Amino acid sequence: MAGYLRCPGCKKKIVDESLDVIVCPDCGQQFDRTTPPTARSRVVHPATALIVIACLGMGVQLLGGIASVTTQDDDAMEERPAGMDQETYQAYQRGRDTAPCFMCCSTLFVYPLIIAGAVGMRQARNYGLAVTASVVALMPCGLAFFLSMPVGIWALVVLLDPKVKATFK
Repeated sequence: MAGYLRCPGCKKKIVDESLDVIVCPDCGQQFDRTTPPTARSRVVHPATALIVIACLGMGVQLLGGIASVTTQDDDAMEERPAGMDQETYQAYQRGRDTAPCFMCCSTLFVYPLIIAGAVGMRQARNYGLAVTASVVALMPCGLAFFLSMPVGIWALVVLLDPKVKATFK
């Protein structure tokens, strides 16, 4: 089964015929199969991985938030403890009821930032936002952290390459 390559000149797909030297039928550019990837093409894979992980993280956080709101045990503490006045007890109940939802919603601001930075990284635009998104992916903000940390390191390593940095607008 034949695969496809992309012409570095016109960016069109070319059928891979397993030749060492390839000539693009559209623009006539000749290129070698063993040519290393361009600096811009190096950011595509880590950026795509950041987008996928951020979407997974948002989904997990949303499900966790929905679960925490719908499964709260209203009968967990019916009577206030001895020595606690009514006002303190009501503040405790409000905090107990809103804390899981707040923790879930606060991390939902992180994932859109990662997505925005990764989209900018894929397009080689806004270098600062791409680096910020990579650093934010290293922070423990939910269950997706175990996936986002290695990808964030990968993205930072790629972004800190001077050749890659020079391709950003």
